[in-house]
Amino acid sequence: MLKKDFLLKYIEDFFQKLNQLMQKEHHLMPSNEMETAYDEFMKTHFQIGIREIHFLDTEQYKDILFNESHRGWIQLFFLKIAYHFREKEPQFAQKYVDLVHKIREYPYKSIALIKDTTEKEVEKLLEKWTAEEH
Repeated sequence: MLKKDFLLKYIEDFFQKLNQLMQKEHHLMPSNEMETAYDEFMKTHFQIGIREIHFLDTEQYKDILFNESHRGWIQLFFLKIAYHFREKEPQFAQKYVDLVHKIREYPYKSIALIKDTTEKEVEKLLEKWTAEEH
């Protein structure tokens, strides 16, 4: 499982960025469709919307963060943000890609036996990002 210090940093990074995108910089959101889809995913699996999630405490975050599907969704969400800002703000975009790599490379016990469609899409976008960098 994730170490507590990494988990706390991960929580802080993700929800700070998500909150920033959802509230302070709403006009910069990549698309309302992605926001709506993500909100529906959270409500379906965790009975909480993305606008309410920052009110949870650390113990409640753990259930969400250790969920395999949600980890994939976070990565996909970050990559789509990175692609959206790639031209206008490349350093901002790269931070999201770096965070995706950090999430993917960190050792944790996986319960997934096969890669789902989200994981496959994440891999495809990462390969494309790497290919375009060189």
